[in-house]
Amino acid sequence: MSFLLLLWVCASGALLARRLDEGATRLVDTLALGAAVGLAVFAATGFILGWAFGLSPLTVIGAAVMTSVLALGQGVRPAALFSGPHPRPRAGVIILALLTTILVGRLADRTLFQTATGVATGDRHNFGDLPFHMGIAAGFAYGDNFPPDHPELAGVPLTYPFFGDLLSGMILAIGGSWRDAFFWPTLILGLSVAVALTRLGEAVTGSRAIGRVGSTLTFFSGGLGFMSLTDPASITRWWTTGPDLTINDTGVRYANFVTTLFIPQRSILFGWPLLFFALALLVESSRGGSPSSPGPSRAQLWLRAGILGSLLPLVHSHSFAVLCFCALMLAARSEARALLAFIRGVLPLALPAILFMATRNSLSTTSFFAWQPGFDGGAANPLKYWLMNAGLFLPLALAGIALARGASVRAWFAAPFVALFVLANLFRLSPWIWDNMKFLAPAHAGLAPFAALALARAWRHGRAGRVAAIAAFVAATLSGVLDVSKVAAAGGVFGIFENADFAFAEKVRAATSPSTTILTASTHNHPVLLSGRREFLGYEGHLWSQGLDYAARKPVAEAMFRGAPQPADPAGLIRIDAIAITPAERALPFDAATALQALPSIVDSPYRLVKVR
Repeated sequence: MSFLLLLWVCASGALLARRLDEGATRLVDTLALGAAVGLAVFAATGFILGWAFGLSPLTVIGAAVMTSVLALGQGVRPAALFSGPHPRPRAGVIILALLTTILVGRLADRTLFQTATGVATGDRHNFGDLPFHMGIAAGFAYGDNFPPDHPELAGVPLTYPFFGDLLSGMILAIGGSWRDAFFWPTLILGLSVAVALTRLGEAVTGSRAIGRVGSTLTFFSGGLGFMSLTDPASITRWWTTGPDLTINDTGVRYANFVTTLFIPQRSILFGWPLLFFALALLVESSRGGSPSSPGPSRAQLWLRAGILGSLLPLVHSHSFAVLCFCALMLAARSEARALLAFIRGVLPLALPAILFMATRNSLSTTSFFAWQPGFDGGAANPLKYWLMNAGLFLPLALAGIALARGASVRAWFAAPFVALFVLANLFRLSPWIWDNMKFLAPAHAGLAPFAALALARAWRHGRAGRVAAIAAFVAATLSGVLDVSKVAAAGGVFGIFENADFAFAEKVRAATSPSTTILTASTHNHPVLLSGRREFLGYEGHLWSQGLDYAARKPVAEAMFRGAPQPADPAGLIRIDAIAITPAERALPFDAATALQALPSIVDSPYRLVKVR
């Protein structure tokens, strides 16, 4: 049911994508962009209907119908998807597409899966993030959380881009399983990202093959960590319990994007297809111009890129910021009319979303920007640091930029990504310095076509050049290939929730109202998250990294766990309705279970939920 619904929405999105990107000569490009556009429109209409009427199977189907109506009214006719010349893919391309689908499908399957004891993930970097995203999805599906409050800080607006988790909540609302809610969006958007990166590389270099190489350099990003695998014992240790090759405590911090961004921080996976298809339109606009030339004009392409960007603020705000940054820098090579067209495309949808987020802002904005040279330990010796962390990728990218001068390749397109990379190495752009990866990763993806170009030029220089190109390609991707393969094939099981947690969450939903605020221990995977109810004070690691101020709640939480009454004047804090007594609370350094024993029970098994007097 959930897959068919998403297929319907993506097919509708393809009609809009064809209208926005009519220069696409490959059906796969239209389908990939259509998936992202369709799901974004579906989420937006679902948010509006859910806010107005509550999230239910009826409102979810209504959102799908509204998406189709918009597509039929503003998109091309369905027959137009298959009209025009479409080059027949060669056998090698078909094999590559099948292998990509199998790999992305396996990674999607490892994102969240059910075991005999509960729910687990196969990616260790998803261990901390997955419960947070499940909590947001549960809030939409079971907690009437419109407009959304933070699941781990009740009463505080959620300023995290939430459309990806809203999609999962909509799947849960129509009866889909937790696996359905995470597997299908991850599979669809993962394939869309692969195509979007390929399309960007083709737009920059004029070669689809080079675009595919650039996409591979991004998917399997990684440095020289593979050099630590010097003997069978080190290989066994890495494959079983050891740290990853692309991120560990030995100074390697530039982690592979698939294992640390696409899977755990799912909004990036949603935002990148829209971001990079929009950037491809901006690059291709350099071929537009005179009214007599075939196809859309330069201003029309910038307008359409702006329309794609207008969907981003609630999908992935970092991608929206990157697109606007790139558009401003690229506008220096274009006419003012093109930039105005981009602004005209962005504002109608993006401005309301930005205002919505701004008026509900709960972040400590001063913690998001500071002068801090050197990314996550790279200040002392940046050249050595980046050689170890990014391997040959950066030298290849610089070589590609130099080779692009005077050629048909658009070397000027590298400028915003070089600037973005430099800025992310000079300033802290998030409370946690490692989160600069959200800007370094798109910078990497934007420079990947130039690195691929350098490999292609080497390939053309006889046998020695081909050997050098293969060796450089392997060195630039081997660590990433190994770490991604470890997630896809190693069979690691990192348990998140147990069956008792789901049973408890279901009873909490049945016994409490959606607006109930529950006091819990500060743990990343508390079962209350599954109920759709909000926690008074959740996992501090999440709250701190998101720039939220929760200090005033800590003494209240500790005092009430020790049996103190709720403060008569909570000083602006939301009041607590119930207290959970689960293994997490029993593990506190004081005996909360005994202190709260006399409180009346709301739920008695498998854990207790007690009412606050």
